[in-house]
Amino acid sequence: MSNSKRIAIVTAAGLAHNPRTLKEASALADAGYEVTVISHIMSDQQEELDQQILRTAKWQRKIGYDHRANQQGNLANFGTRALLRASKEAVKRFNLQLASALGRGLGSMTRAAVRENADLTIVHHELGMVVGRRLLDRGFRVGVDFEDWYSQDLEPGSRKARPLHLLEECERDLMRRAAHKTTTSKVLAEALATKYQSTAPAVVYNVFPLSELDAACEPAERKTRDRVALHWVSQVIGSGRGLDILAAALRELKTPIDLYLRGTVADGWAEKLEQMFEEKNGHRLIVLPRISPEQIVTHCKH
Repeated sequence: MSNSKRIAIVTAAGLAHNPRTLKEASALADAGYEVTVISHIMSDQQEELDQQILRTAKWQRKIGYDHRANQQGNLANFGTRALLRASKEAVKRFNLQLASALGRGLGSMTRAAVRENADLTIVHHELGMVVGRRLLDRGFRVGVDFEDWYSQDLEPGSRKARPLHLLEECERDLMRRAAHKTTTSKVLAEALATKYQSTAPAVVYNVFPLSELDAACEPAERKTRDRVALHWVSQVIGSGRGLDILAAALRELKTPIDLYLRGTVADGWAEKLEQMFEEKNGHRLIVLPRISPEQIVTHCKH
């Protein structure tokens, strides 16, 4: 690492609902590195939350892609939506391995990372992995955080429009060539290492400082302290999230619990949730809206 100690973090998401990126940026900044997060602007509402985070952040944000232009019908960006739809269809019908099927903003994210020219660029998410592979080929020093196993992710129906071979190639390159690798669990680290015949990533769990727990108050949503509470937090409440496994496990559990599901409910899933978690054995289901990462401990304290 050069004396400048400059680190860029590339993520294909906003900040407010991106806890691993936020914690990574803050930890590196606290360690004395000059950190820049290259992220997306998802919407006006999301940007308001992101700006709240940036007001106290010890690192800076640069824009990798702004989705608001598409939402406002800007003709200059209309083509990006058409390209995404066409790319997904081409993957689905002809198995073409198109990076453009993974989302919008790949070119602008790559250019932003190249301009930043950091001593180390750490990439997140599917598009980030493609950016990371491009940077490796240009001689950049690259790190990667495997938040999920993207080439193995989602249910069969949702995988048809995903360039799975491309994702595997990106994972293989990053596993073998990246200077810095992290992931979320020992099981995933070992599976990635076995699959790609490389050293295992370091494990950084999705946890929070104990100081946040000590400072947290009783969440307003908690119905009673007389029952066990189980909190399940995700960006989206829908398919491919393991909720069917959770529902099956609860049917075997005799002790009544309150199950709190927190996140954005996917289309058509409100009725599915009622069917999956029907009140057997005295269990109760409470569905709550998504919150920002810094609120998770406060709202889930038991």
